[in-house]
Amino acid sequence: MKKINVIIVMAGFGARLELDYNKALYEINQIPLFMYSVNKFSQLTNLNELYLVVNENDFDIVKNIIE
Repeated sequence: MKKINVIIVMAGFGARLELDYNKALYEINQIPLFMYSVNKFSQLTNLNELYLVVNENDFDIVKNIIE
């Protein structure tokens, strides 16, 4: 089975949703939105690498969530 790399682009700001923070950090059922994608892709048996493209202002927040 061929290994794949996944890139999740989440460097937005949430302005169209009238949020004062990145929409990827918006929580649904107490889970940040981007984690739904991370969790789903992490289940792939042929996953090689999973990359998150994160706004530098959100880096520490995302790092804490991932850890």
